[in-house]
Amino acid sequence: MSDERAAPGGDVISAQCPFCDWSARQHVETEDAARRWAPFLAGALDMHVQMAHAETFQTFRIETVAGVPAIRCLLCNRVSELAGDVENRYCGRCHLFLDSIAMARRMIAEGGTTHDCGEWRTWLGRCALCDKPLAP
Repeated sequence: MSDERAAPGGDVISAQCPFCDWSARQHVETEDAARRWAPFLAGALDMHVQMAHAETFQTFRIETVAGVPAIRCLLCNRVSELAGDVENRYCGRCHLFLDSIAMARRMIAEGGTTHDCGEWRTWLGRCALCDKPLAP
């Protein structure tokens, strides 16, 4: 949440998407009103990010191959039918747990953390979090 000054007679509180120009703003007259509106703006921002930027956080897809559950890594496109890989959301080619990538991407988007690209190297030689190409 950030605060912006409005015309005399109140303040404007806002929530800005870290991925695009979308924002939600609400004019409030008092600090109490700002505290009451803050959760609604945060919820609106969360819903926007989940709906408009879902692909940013999607790292795998569960599929069925010949009647067997399988997991497709969307970082390297490998499909695994191993039950452990499906259950743990793991890519054996990238050697990464795909759920942890989505969580880390969310934390970075919210400004809560930084990362070491070398720890998130995919099979294709790119960082799984920021897609930066990495030296061999």
